[in-house]
Formats: sequence, C-alpha cells, structure tokens
Amino acid sequence: MIQETLKQQSKLGILTAMYEKFQSAGDTGNADKMKQLIMKVNNEEFIIAFCGHFSAGKSSMINFLLGDQVLPSSPIPTSANTVKVQKGEDYAKVFYHHQPPVLFPAPYDFKEVKKFAKDGDSVSAITISSNDFSLPDSCAIMDTPGIDSTDDAHRVSTESALHLADVVFYVMDYNHVQSEVNFLFTKELLEAEKPTYLIINMIDKHDENELGFQDFKLSVSEAFANWNVYPDGIFYTSVRDLNNTENEIEVVKQFIYEMAGKGLNDGKDAIMQSANALVERHLNWLKEQYEEEHADDFEVLSELPHEERIHLTNQVDSLLKEKKSLTGRIEEIKVQYADALETILKGAYIMPAATRDLGKSFLESAQPDFKMGLLFAKKKTDAEREARIKAFLSDLQEKVKTQLEWHLKELAVKTLNQAEIHDSTLESKAQALQIEVTESYIKNSLKPQVDITGEYVLNYTNDLASAIKKKARDVSEGFLNDMVTVMEGIVEQQSMSIDKELEGFSEFAEALKVTAAMNAEIEYQTERLEAIAHQTESLVDEREIDMLLTEWNEEEKNITVKIMTTDKVSNSRSVNEQSVSDHVKEIKEAVPSVTVSSSDAFDLRGKEKLMETAASLKQAAELIQPLRGFQSLYKELKEKANRLEQQTFTVALFGAFSAGKSSFANALMGESVLPVSPNPTTAAINKIMSSDAEHPHGTATVKLKTEAMLLEDVSLALAAFDKSAKTLDEALQLAGQIIAKAGEVDKGKTHLSFLRAFHQGLPEYQNDLGNVVTVDLEGFKRFAAEESKSCLVDLIELRYDCEMTKQGMVLVDTPGADSINARHTGAAFEYIKNSDAILFVTYYNHPFSRADREFLIQLGRVKDSFAMDKMFFIVNAVDLAQTTDELDEVMDYVTDQLNGFGIRFPKLFPLTSKGALMEKQTPGSFKHSFLPNSGIMEFQGQFDSFIENDLTGLAIESAQAAVKRTEELLRDVITASRQDEKAKRKALETLSHESQAISELLSVIKGDAEKQRLKKEIDELTFYSKQRVFFRFNDFFKESFNPAVLKDDGGDLKIVLKQSMKNLLDALGFDLAQEMRATALRTEMFVNKLLNEKQGSLLQQMQKIRRTLSLQPYEPNERESLEFTGAFSQLDTGEFKKELALFKNPKSFFEKNEKAKMSEGLQKRLDEPALIYAKEQGERIYEMYNEVLDQELLAIQKEFKTEVSDIFAGLRAALEETVDLPYYENAVAELAKMHSK
Repeated sequence: MIQETLKQQSKLGILTAMYEKFQSAGDTGNADKMKQLIMKVNNEEFIIAFCGHFSAGKSSMINFLLGDQVLPSSPIPTSANTVKVQKGEDYAKVFYHHQPPVLFPAPYDFKEVKKFAKDGDSVSAITISSNDFSLPDSCAIMDTPGIDSTDDAHRVSTESALHLADVVFYVMDYNHVQSEVNFLFTKELLEAEKPTYLIINMIDKHDENELGFQDFKLSVSEAFANWNVYPDGIFYTSVRDLNNTENEIEVVKQFIYEMAGKGLNDGKDAIMQSANALVERHLNWLKEQYEEEHADDFEVLSELPHEERIHLTNQVDSLLKEKKSLTGRIEEIKVQYADALETILKGAYIMPAATRDLGKSFLESAQPDFKMGLLFAKKKTDAEREARIKAFLSDLQEKVKTQLEWHLKELAVKTLNQAEIHDSTLESKAQALQIEVTESYIKNSLKPQVDITGEYVLNYTNDLASAIKKKARDVSEGFLNDMVTVMEGIVEQQSMSIDKELEGFSEFAEALKVTAAMNAEIEYQTERLEAIAHQTESLVDEREIDMLLTEWNEEEKNITVKIMTTDKVSNSRSVNEQSVSDHVKEIKEAVPSVTVSSSDAFDLRGKEKLMETAASLKQAAELIQPLRGFQSLYKELKEKANRLEQQTFTVALFGAFSAGKSSFANALMGESVLPVSPNPTTAAINKIMSSDAEHPHGTATVKLKTEAMLLEDVSLALAAFDKSAKTLDEALQLAGQIIAKAGEVDKGKTHLSFLRAFHQGLPEYQNDLGNVVTVDLEGFKRFAAEESKSCLVDLIELRYDCEMTKQGMVLVDTPGADSINARHTGAAFEYIKNSDAILFVTYYNHPFSRADREFLIQLGRVKDSFAMDKMFFIVNAVDLAQTTDELDEVMDYVTDQLNGFGIRFPKLFPLTSKGALMEKQTPGSFKHSFLPNSGIMEFQGQFDSFIENDLTGLAIESAQAAVKRTEELLRDVITASRQDEKAKRKALETLSHESQAISELLSVIKGDAEKQRLKKEIDELTFYSKQRVFFRFNDFFKESFNPAVLKDDGGDLKIVLKQSMKNLLDALGFDLAQEMRATALRTEMFVNKLLNEKQGSLLQQMQKIRRTLSLQPYEPNERESLEFTGAFSQLDTGEFKKELALFKNPKSFFEKNEKAKMSEGLQKRLDEPALIYAKEQGERIYEMYNEVLDQELLAIQKEFKTEVSDIFAGLRAALEETVDLPYYENAVAELAKMHSK
C-alpha cells in the first residue's frame, strides 16, 4: 500500500510538473485537461466511459447496469456534453466553459437541467451524483454524447473518452454495426491503447430466419477486422428481451462490477498514456504557436509539399548542374538548328514549272510595250498586269508557306522544346515566323530586258527563289539569335556565383532556418517533458502539489446553487428505443458443382485452319531455305508459322464486382472454375488458358511481384497518406502505422485495403517475391480471392482445359470496373487496348453504377480507335425479369445508356450465367416462366463468329500474303535466270542501278511532315479532351455536393464540405486522366496510320524503280502505354476557400442559388489547372510518340534495307550463277497450291 501511495505521489509530481510546463507556455487548454487528470489521480477515480450513437440505447444500458433510472434516455442529444455519474449526495452539477458551475440539489427535474445544458458552446460537462449508485465510491461512469448528434460531438466524445476514461464501452445499434463511423471511432480508441469493448445492443431485432445469429456474430468480427479493429471484447445485449438466449447483458453487468471493484489490471498505465497524449497535443500546440509567430517566414514554404521543403538544397544543386550543361548546349543547339535549316532550304521547291509559268506571264506583263486590246487599252492592260502579278504572287506565297514557313515554324518550336526554353515571347515568335513576299518585292527583283526568253525567266525565278530563301535564312537565323540571346541570358544568370544563384532561394533559406530553430525548440521541450516523465528532472514537491489541489478544491466549491420545487419533478423515465426498419436480407446464389461440360460451342475449324496455315507456311519456308536471297522471307515465314501455332486470343472480362462476372466466366467455360472474390479491392488478374506439356491441367503459375514492383505499388498507396518508403521493410512499418491510424482522416481510403492486405501478406511471402509459385486449383482460388495473397501477385495463369481454352482462348478475369485499387486503372486500360475481345458484364437489377459509367465512358472514348468492333456487352441475371415487357425495357435502357457513353450500335446480350452453367452441365435443365433458354447460345454464336471469322481470318490473310510474295519473288528469279547471257549482263547492270537508286531512297527517311501532323493531331485531341470533361462538370459537381452528404445530421459540415471538394477534384482529375489515356491510344493508332502511309509511299517510290518489288509490311512494335495521374492530385481543398465560403447551410445551398454560384466559381477556378494539365500531358504524349515515330521510321528503314538487299542478292544470283530451275519451278507450283486454298 505504501508502495502504491508512493507510486501515486510520484505520478502526481510528474503530472503537476507537466501542468506547470503547459501553463507557463500559455497552453491553457491542455493545462486544464492535465488538471482534470491530476484530480482524477488524487481522487483515485476509476472511470468507465460509454460511447456510441445517440440512438444506440446507451442511457438505457447504463440505467439497467446500475439498477436504477439514474439517467434519462438520450439526456442531451442536442449538445456536445459528457455526463458523469458517481456515488454521493443526490445532485446534478452543470459545468460551463467560462463561468462557475451550477449545482441542482435533489429533488430536481432533469428537464430543467437540460435547458441549461442545451447550449453546447458554453456548457462543458454535467455530473450526476446519486446515493443509489451501486458501483464502488471510487468508480464513475461517463456517458458521452451521441457521436452523430452535433457538429462538435465526435471530437468532444473522443477527447473525453481518451482523456479520462480507464476503459471504454462502445455501444451500437444492432442495425447500424456496419456504419463507417463505428469503425473509425473504435479505431481511434484502440490507437490510444484504451481498453475498448463493443456492445452490440438491441439484438431483440434479430430474425433467425433471415440470418443465423452465429453468422451475424462472425460478420461483426470480420467487419471490424477488415478495418483492422480488434476490440478487447464484444458483447451482444438487449435491455428489452432479457430471456433471449444470446443476451449477454448480465455478463456485461458482472464484468463491469468486477472491473470497478479491483480496477483494470492489464499492465497498462492509463494515466500516463493520457498524459503522453496531452504532451503530444502540447508539442503540436507549441509548433502551431511558433508557426503563427513566424507566419511571414513560413508563408513561402506553406504552399510547398513537405518533401520539397526537405529537398530545397537538392534543387539548388540541380540548378548548378543545369548551368554547367547549358553552357555547352548553346553551341549544340546552334549546330543542330543550322543543319536542320540547311535541310529545309535545300528541300524547299518553291519554283515548280507551274509557278515559273505564272512568273513568265508576270514578266511579260511587266514589259513597257505590253498591251491588251484596242479600245480602252490602258485600262485593260493595267487590269491584266494586276491580275498576272496577283496570280504569280498568290501562288508564290502559297509555295513559300508550305515549303518554307511551315517547316521553319516546326523547326523553331522543336528547337525551343529541345532547348527546354519555355518563353511565351519566343513561342509566339516561333508561331509568327513569316517570309514576307510582296508585289514590290517581286517588282524590285526585275532587271531591264528586251525579250522575255526562257533563259531570262529561269534566271529571274531562280534569283527570286534564292532571294526568298536568303530571306528565310535571315528570318530563321534572326529567331535563332533571339533564342540564343535568351539561352545566353539563362546561362549568364546561372553562371554567377553560388551565392548569387541562391538569391532566389534566400526566402526559402530563411524559412528553413526558422524551421530548424522551431524543430530545435520542439526537440528541447520534448526532452524536458521526457525528463519529467522519467523523473530525471526535478519534480514539483509535495507541498506545492497540496497547495494546487487545495486551490482547485476551493474553486470547486465556488458554485451557484439552484433549488427546484418538487412539483416539477418528473419520475417518468421510460426507456424509448427507436424501432428501425427490418434487417435487409442478403441473397447469395450458389454456383452449381463441376460436372463434365457437354458444350460444343466452339467449332474446331478455327483452330484447325490456323494449324493448317501454319503447316503450309513451314512447308513454304522449307522450300526456300536453301535458296540465296530468300533468307528474310524464310525467317518471316517461320516466325508467322510459329505465331499461328501458338495463336491465342485474349478475351478480357470486365464488370462490377456484383455483376456476376466470375459466374459468367464459369458459364463460358461450362464449369465452376473461378472463385467469386469476397475481397474485391485487391483481386488479382487471372488468366485462364489451355494446358501444355510443361503446365498440366488444373495447375496454376502464380507470378509474384518483384520487390521493385511491389514497392512501386505500395508507394502509390503510401503517397495517399503523404508517406514514402525506400524499402519494403520500411513500407511494411509505415503500412502498419497507417492501418493503426486509419480513420483519423478521410484521405487515402481507396488505398487503405491494399495497405492492409500488403501488411498482412508480405511477411509470409517476402522471400518468394519475384518468383513463380506453382499451385493446384485450390491454391489458385486462394491466391485469386484472398486479399493478403492477391496484392502480392503480378499475374496468375491457370491451366484449365475446356472447349473454350482448347480453341486458343485466354480468358482474362480482371479486377472489377469499380475496383478501388489504384493499380487496376492502368492494368484495365492495357487490356482494353491489347485484348482481342472485350466482354463487359452488368447486372439486371442495377445496370450501371457510377464506376460502371466511368469505365464505359472510357470504352466509348476508344471504341472507334480499333480496326474492328471487339466489344460485347452482357446483361446478366435476366432470369430476374418478371415479364418480357420489363426485360425489353431494361435492354432498351441499357442500349440508350451505352449510346450516351459513346458506344454506338453495341453488341448487347441478355443472359443468365447461372442458367447458362446449368444448361451446359445438364442440357434442357433451364426452366423459366417465359425465357426459352439462358441466352448463352445466342451470345456464343456471335462471339465465336467474331473470333473465328474476323480475328482468325486476319491472321490467315497475313500468312497467305507472305506465301504469295514468296511465289512472286521466285517467279522473278526464274524470269531473270531464263534470259540469255547478253540480257543477263544488261539485267545485272539495270539491277545495279536499281539497287543504287533504292539504296539512296532508303538512305534518309524524313518524318518532318508526319511529326507536324502528329503535333496537330495531339493538340486537337488534348484540347477537345479538356472540353469534354468540363462538359460533364455539373454532373460531377452534383454527385460530389449532394443533399445526401451535405445535411444537418450532426456531422461537421466543414469536414464534409472539404471531403465533397476532394471528391470533385478526384472525379474530375480521374476523368481527365482517363481522357489522356484515350488520347495516348488514339495517338498510337494515328502514329501507326502515319507509319503505314509512309511504308506505302516508300513502296510506291521503290516500285517506280523496280515494278515487281514486293516487301513484307512492317508491323510496329507493341509499346507500353503512358501512365497518367489524376489531374488535380497536387491541389489542396484549402485552395478553394473562397468558392467553398459560398456554402452557408444545406437549406440555402440547395434551395437558393448558392449551389449554382459555387459550381460556376469552381468551374472557372479549375479551368486553368485543367488546361495546364491537358497541355502538359499533350506534351508528354507528343514527346513519347515523336520518339516512337523516329524509332519506327528507323526500324522501317532497317527492315526495308535488309529485305531489299536480300531480294537483290537472290536476283543477282540468278543472273550471275546457274540456278536449279526445276527446283524453283516446283517451288512456285507448290506455293501456288497453298495460297489458292
């Protein structure tokens, strides 16, 4: 006991020393809380707090547990006050923020007390003292307000419970267990290491017919576990139905009495935990004060992200490096510019024959003796002269524009980009580059001449063209000089001493200095407070503590006493629990067990055709392998054959998680293969394909992410919480911290489940990262559906033989279209882009969710970019339809919706995947009141036709073209070989000239015009992308700022408003990013079109040299798509204070014009950031595809050179050597048979 007293005394010394620290710093708020803690220790009080929704029956629960109607139910739901119940004389005491408390001795009417307490701004707490209090004297019960009752209630409840309570009971209504606020609040309690017990009250509402009670209990535990909330215990209670066998109200009562009697002995010191929390708050307060005092210094840093503040020094270093590199770049830019200018001037053909003719007409009219007509000759002559000079001038100006100006402008813009000069004046000058050719300019070039001879016209036009080109050179060099001047200015500016370089950073330097001083001060104060906590610093002595306690006790006595007359006393304290709507039943469809599929949906001809064609190609390849000059063709034929043999068709399956996507996949395969994932947020991408020798049926290869990949993924999720990690171990630690603190802020919710899964799953598989794990079917199902495993998976490939996979189908089951995991958006787009067919599944009862809508709009954006319509849309679960009219109505609705999303003429199929699986497993088993069948055969008929005829046909066509080219080249060689020696010599000479001419043609392949077209295309695409997104602005605004969210329901409207703003920024930003993905895809298709046109143009030019020349079409390389982050990810909601200030209250916001004004204001405010984003992303896209264009043109050049060289070698061999003509002729005959099949 002495030890206990000593312990208590030292604790008081520590707390009092901290209290004085707080007071001397001026932190009265936290000092007052510390004072309450000191009083609690001094009075040896054990406090049990009850928290929860105000309608959860807390007060009734407390009354029952105490055995008396001590509390009225819902005491003060309209204010943010705590009610403390304790042993003692009968009274009620009301505490105020800024005046002495008021005491109501018994008997009193609590309704009267409520009148005083309704003013939440001035009342801080209420104490009810009762002689009937059945718990020990040292124990008190605290009833916190309903956390949904007022704006400030959540904060007050949290602080009160965390601050003074030794243990917390969190009470919730049976029907509201899954409410998000329950998870968040409980999480906060557990984070503060408060012993926390959950009470699920009102279990009398449970209906055993709807759901077994044990299942309900399991769902409660799982729901909290999903939020990483593991309470110390969960009790299920009812104060109404005391005979309910599941009712644990007596267990709770017994538990509380035991706890109150002996205190909570769990090894944790609740007092010191509360004190530490107050120290944290005090240190934050000090930091805020310091920042306020030095607001001017911090202002320059306030807009910078945290990491940028830390790395300002690095920025200066990078500037110094840039200075060094810029010095050498001026010369490099000048040389590049001069070379390009020379190329443009040499290539500019501004005096073609037609222009020279117009020049000749003008020269003739300029002669002094030039006349027109007899009557009114002067007038007619003048008119003709005017007409001729205008015709010549206009044509010449057009040639100058197209042959010089356009190219010079492009060169100027390109050079600015290369030099990384972002100068609006120079950019304007680049666009304004002009070679002015006027009438006077043309006339001034005239020289006296008696006769207008052909030579004179030629000399005049040549001289004029040279003069114009000189002018173009001068204009261009003038721009270069301007640009060099700017560059020199940059270099000069950055070439000053480091001190001068840092002048621009001096304001930051000062701010960083102040930050360092502040951190040092906070660190010093932290050390002092830690020294107090560890008693290494002298504490307040006992005498001083006694004086303080005496002073505080005197203050307690300074109260106003108000006596109430007994006739006002009301004893009606009935318990009223509000009835709530019936529990909603969740219906789950069971998937039938696996049986042997009887489906013969896929016609084997498709696969057979491919294998047959592959065999033909191999045969053709073998025929030409020994022949000289046929090696390129041999290689092409072999490669095509191998591709056809291994030909697979990727079928990407998309849809919302609740749409029955996996059951549809099972229906397609005719067997139950895919698990239905209960944890959609991190579901892995599953590929299902046929088995082979190395991968037997029923096995799956699970490719785990590499450390780098996983770190990249987890970094994206950590970034949502303003965290970053350099290693997985660090990421694991941070993820643990974030999970522990989840719920403190709303940001990053989308990434939370990924972090939770990562945190749970990594330890088991950390050593296997980057490896491939082989598992059986059950193992596959676990990896596919369990979050903690699937988040570590890069890809799962399941080998499963069924009719579908045997036909070369690879079914890719993607995460749902409404996946909230960031990594899925990019992956989904890759499959939209690269898959051979897209299947989108939606559910009959709720055709399109918001997530569906956004995904379908994206499909609509890119649909026309593909060569063929590869999209199929399935409305699943149509067996739910009550009538045919209803079904027709739904299908019409879906069609209209798809049209609205930009998907015109959709291939739409109503079906029931459940029925389809039944049909396939037991033909004829499907029964429905009016549907004749499941609808699967109608779908598969069209789908199979698309795969077999459209896709297979393309592959076979390409193969046959290669065989035909081989045959033509063989005929060419045979023809050459049959010539006599003289003809052969001549042919050899011709061949040599042709070879030389084609070699020159292929020596330089220019892409300037293509780049100009590319730039124009991207500029247009990005411009219209931004416009399309803002056309939907009002829709996004209405969804973000809607009455269901912005309502007077006791929540903090400021927080809700900020969240609404964040939702708007996220939705708009995501839509812009989606537009950019679509723009990048359209650009890629446009580049392919440009490359095809270039190939066609080159081939035409080569065929002018050698008519029979035929080359393999070059296929551009597949490239990874650019990734795009949300447009407004860098914007903070705090930047929109002016616009958000238009919100006063929900009523006037929605009923008056505030909503429209805010929408308009935000649209204007976001216009510029959106334009900047679109421009920046357009530049990224141009930069990438400009490079792609260069690379692909080089590849075309290389491929064509190789193939032409090979073909000419074969022809040369036929002319120089004796060839085995019968072999060649036989080969031609064989090949002719092949491609005629």
